[in-house]
Amino acid sequence: GYTVLAEPDMMGERFTVAYQFDANGDSLVTELGIANGDPGPCSECTGELGMQTDGFRATIIGRIDTLGNVESDDPLEQASTLAVTEVLDSSVGCAAFTCPDVVETDAPDEGDAAAAPVEDVDCNDFVSSVELSGNPVLGLEFTVNVAGTDTNKDLSAEEVAAGGSMSVRLTYEGDGWVGFALSSNGKMVGSPSEPHIAALCLPDEPAVSKYLLGAYAVPTEMPEESQTLIDTSVTQEGGVTVCEFTKLLVEEGELPIDPNGVNSFIWAVGNTNELAYHRSRGQVDIPLEQCTPSGVSEFNPVFGPSSGTFDSYWKAHGIMMAIAWGFFAPVAIASALARSVIPGEGTWFKIHQACNTLCCILTIAAFGVAVAAYNQAGTPHFNGTHQKVGLSIFIIVLFQVAGGALRPHLPEAAKADPAKDVEEAAEEADANETPPTEEKSKKRTAWELGHRLIGAALLGMGMYNGY
Repeated sequence: GYTVLAEPDMMGERFTVAYQFDANGDSLVTELGIANGDPGPCSECTGELGMQTDGFRATIIGRIDTLGNVESDDPLEQASTLAVTEVLDSSVGCAAFTCPDVVETDAPDEGDAAAAPVEDVDCNDFVSSVELSGNPVLGLEFTVNVAGTDTNKDLSAEEVAAGGSMSVRLTYEGDGWVGFALSSNGKMVGSPSEPHIAALCLPDEPAVSKYLLGAYAVPTEMPEESQTLIDTSVTQEGGVTVCEFTKLLVEEGELPIDPNGVNSFIWAVGNTNELAYHRSRGQVDIPLEQCTPSGVSEFNPVFGPSSGTFDSYWKAHGIMMAIAWGFFAPVAIASALARSVIPGEGTWFKIHQACNTLCCILTIAAFGVAVAAYNQAGTPHFNGTHQKVGLSIFIIVLFQVAGGALRPHLPEAAKADPAKDVEEAAEEADANETPPTEEKSKKRTAWELGHRLIGAALLGMGMYNGY
């Protein structure tokens, strides 16, 4: 039968079985799944309620019928069985649900201990929290308030007009910018019809503003009329950055926040306060629930890949590129420039050739590692400046090495030692009182000029991308 899955204890581990359904629950969830499934890949699905192909969620109403066996090694036997009465769409949520089987008891007699008073939840505070990342540490606290309900928050006119609001506090253990956004696809960039707009917390200004995530590059600040975040603040103290803001639930031209359904969010943090390439990023699906004085339910967020998932890839990429363009490329160029002072006949050329070859090999390997990381993360390639410059380096360095191997021949006087150029051969000929050497061909002259210019340009591009 079907089961309710619970979040793994640690990120990267498998999900666990929280509950298993009874026969009625199996039947009800099958019916809802068929109605929500895409008839294309699913022959039994009707698609009358949706066109889902994955990520199916539902709100389950029922009671625990049989407790699980905690001593068993079988995950199904460990899970309790639910006697399911209803299976509803996940957007319904559990906030308004009241258990129908509650039995009212008689009021206590005089002299009995008075029942402990129930303290109302203050919907002006942050009532829910989740750790988005453990390295670096980033925590999220939030509250969703819906207009026209029994929330005890005094909503502003703007919040009422937008159907309510979501208040957010992000706590980042680091000195740097923080970004948070609703996402339609779990990725940074949406589509023209569903653009992704982030709340970016910039401590230096200080300000919390909306930015358009229109490409895999530095985002663009939205115009003044779109800056509708309220109750904003950003502070930095003791190496901790705290950002707070309130976002309206429904705004024209922006993705709406579902106050009682699963919403996909993306986040990112920077190494510094200057808005640039992120230190870390990630994605999480959170089943939101509107706040009421009686509180909100516990929830299980579903985490997508974070940049930390591919840390080993990026470390390997960075180390190889740093060695290639921070050591081998400069040594290759320096050996050619300092050929006259390097002892040993043709030694400079051997150094030049070996360093260029090793630089090319490391560049190819580092490029392959980066492509593999992007493939596994499901992120589009070559959209940012760093990625485009890296692709250019990869292509040009292949031509540069191939051009070095297929260079035009030197005149006869210098052919005996390819490590010498024509000038060196001419000087040797003069010293030995032999006839003057032939002049370089135009192809050779053009090749030497191009080889040197491209080499210098590649070194500059490598240093730029590494910085």
